[in-house]
Amino acid sequence: MVELTDEQYERVALYVKVSIVKADLQMELIDHCCCSIEELLTEGVPFDQAFDQALRQLSPNGIREVEEEVNFVLQSKISKIMKKLLYLTGFLAAFCILIGMMFKMMSWPFANKILLTGDLALMACMLIVQVNLFNGNVSPNKWQLMRVFAGSLGGLIVATGAAFKVMHWPFGGILFVVGIGIVTFFFLPIFFWQLYQKEIRNA
Repeated sequence: MVELTDEQYERVALYVKVSIVKADLQMELIDHCCCSIEELLTEGVPFDQAFDQALRQLSPNGIREVEEEVNFVLQSKISKIMKKLLYLTGFLAAFCILIGMMFKMMSWPFANKILLTGDLALMACMLIVQVNLFNGNVSPNKWQLMRVFAGSLGGLIVATGAAFKVMHWPFGGILFVVGIGIVTFFFLPIFFWQLYQKEIRNA
C-alpha cells in the first residue's frame, strides 16, 4: 500500500483541524482520511483526486457535518440521562418527604434523616431542571421559561431551607420563607394563568 508523504499527511491534518473543534475527533478523522487516501493512491488515483474523494465518502455535505452529528448524538444521550435523573430524584424527593412527615408526626425514629434525604433529592431535582432550562431543553415561550425558572428556583430554595431547618443551621427559616414566596407570588400566578388561558382556548 502506498503511504502518504509527510507533506501530504500535514495537508490532511491541517484541513481536518481547521474544520473540526474536538481534538479526539480530529485524530480519528485524520486517521480515517489518511487510510482512505492511501487505498486510493494504491489504486493509482492522484493525491488531489484521492483527497477529494475520501472527503466526499466521509461526508458528502462537508466534514463539519460529522462533528455536528456526533454532538447531536452526545446531546441526545445526555438529555436521556438528565431525564432519568430528574424522574429518579423527583420520585425520591416526594417519597422521602411524605414518609418523613409521617414519621415526624408520629414521633417515630429517623424522621429527620428521611426528611433530609428528601430535601437533598429535591435540591438535586431542581438543579437538574435549572440545567435543562439554561441548556435550552425547555420551550422558548417566555412565560413557560419564567414559570419553570421560578418554580425550580423556589423549589431549590425551599429544599435548602428545609434541609437547614432539619440540621438546625442558621438562616434555614429565612431561606424557607424566601423559597415559598417565590413559588407563591411568581410560580403559582403564572402556572394558573397559563391553565386558565389553555382552558379558554380549548372551550
